[in-house]
Amino acid sequence: MTLAKKLAEFSQKKERAMGGGGPKAIEKQLAMGKMPARQRIEAILDA
Repeated sequence: MTLAKKLAEFSQKKERAMGGGGPKAIEKQLAMGKMPARQRIEAILDA
């Protein structure tokens, strides 16, 4: 596997991880009264 392919694969994985499971998963968490993980972390760091 070339470096360019590895970097492209890494970028895709990073984007998926930063998405927090996708919009559907985030909506589900919000419906249960929970904040998604990234929002919880931001809230802690802003405090």
